[in-house]
Amino acid sequence: MSVEKKSSSGFTKIEVDGFVNNDAQLEIIDLAGRSMMKEKMNASAYFAESFVDISSFKAGTYLIRITTGNSVYTKTLVKN
Repeated sequence: MSVEKKSSSGFTKIEVDGFVNNDAQLEIIDLAGRSMMKEKMNASAYFAESFVDISSFKAGTYLIRITTGNSVYTKTLVKN
């Protein structure tokens, strides 16, 4: 999984490579366990991506969770 901050305005690109079987869900969770956002990703057989606006999030660390039919991917996201 890769996370790429696209601009200082808070838009972030989140990608996952691997067998996603045309179905992937993205969730961003704060460290208190609260879901900050949840959405269906643009997915094909072996790739999924989302462009999300995190400009309204407070500075801090968040967990990114991507769930596919076969796997769950987790990574941290730090917003300055």
